[in-house]
Formats: sequence, structure tokens, C-alpha cells
Amino acid sequence: MIRRIYTERAVYLPGLDTLVCADLHLGRGDGPGYHLPIGDPAPILRQLDRLLERFGPAEVIVAGDVVDRFGPPDAATREMVGALRAHCTDAGADLQLVAGNHDRGLAAVVDPAPPAELARGSDPQVVICHGDGLPTTEGALIIYGHDHPTLLVEGARYPCILEGHTADGTALCQLPSFSPAVTGVRVGADRTGLRSPLSKTAAALRPVITDPASGRTHRFPPLASLTGHL
Repeated sequence: MIRRIYTERAVYLPGLDTLVCADLHLGRGDGPGYHLPIGDPAPILRQLDRLLERFGPAEVIVAGDVVDRFGPPDAATREMVGALRAHCTDAGADLQLVAGNHDRGLAAVVDPAPPAELARGSDPQVVICHGDGLPTTEGALIIYGHDHPTLLVEGARYPCILEGHTADGTALCQLPSFSPAVTGVRVGADRTGLRSPLSKTAAALRPVITDPASGRTHRFPPLASLTGHL
């Protein structure tokens, strides 16, 4: 099993010294699924800085939907991407971007253009993709985003990571949006809200929530067993 350390909205892989997050949606303003404008990247950068200080990773990978515009990013969004890279560089981390379905114009900012997926390690291999489609590379673990999963617990909504596996035993790790401004999609016991083909075809998915105050990680039973509780 590939060791993973979960945070509220990201996962750190000690064996690869890599921090992975997803769905920043830089440049997005008010709209459905957002509880405040996302034009200000400061909350994302503060959150990133905390994780860079905590883990000191050699690499940071954003698993898609780095920006929110389907076309070329505007000047403000370009600045946000530049600030993201600068914060990583200042902390000694290499920033790698994976293209999501919102990142069609990201090639205008990033050279070379971000790939659809990245593979890290060997035997076992980790594949990082956005999750709007199935990856073409095989791996022991697939990390992805796309759906912004959240769990409703005692009336409060929490960003959650979904753990699971495919029928052939490949481990799955679906991340929530890294942006604190994204309210996310409430996940139901019947997988309501999940659109990624990886999540839809998983043999089982179980939510994992990390309490931002205590740092404690709580693992829940599989979604299918939570009927009547979600």
C-alpha cells in the first residue's frame, strides 16, 4: 500500500515527497457552488504555504482545473498562476500542473502545455489525473479530483477525500477542491453528485474527513452503507 498523509483538502505522499491537490479554479467569480468570489487567490496561497511549511515537499502537483476559464486566462488569472508557482519555488518545491476540463486555455500561460496525466514512482506507480476521463496510464494508485466531494455531518458540510478501488484492485483517491471558496458537491450514499468515471466505476468508496482544527483524520464506512445518514 502506498503511504498517504491526508490533510483537509490535499494528500502528501512521503515516498515520493509529493503534495497533490486539485481544483483550484483560479479566476472564478460568484456562481453556483461558490460561497464567495474566487478572484482573490490569497486563501489558496495561505493554505498552500501552511502545507509547504508542514511537509517541505520536493514537488507539488495540481490535478486539474487549475483555472476556471475554458478560454485563455485573463491577465489577473495569469498573475494568480504566477503567484502559485512563486510560492512553490520559494519553498523549494517544483510545481507541476495537470490539465482539467476547465484548463483548455492554460497552454497560453504554461509552457510546455500541462499533460492530461502524470505518473510518479515505479513498482508501485502513482497516476495523477483530473478525473473527467479515465487515465491511459496504469498505476497502483490513481489520484484525481473533478467532483469537489463534500460530506454533510450533523448539519455541517466538510470537504472530503474519497477512498476506493476499482474491480481490478487499483486504489483510488479522489480529492475535494483545494479552494476554501468552493462549497463543493454533497455526496450521497448512492454516489449522487459524482460525475467522474473513476468514481462511478469504483467497487466501493468511503469518505475521509480531516478536521482542520485538530488535524485528526476520520474514516467513514463506505457510502453505500450510509443510506439514511447522508
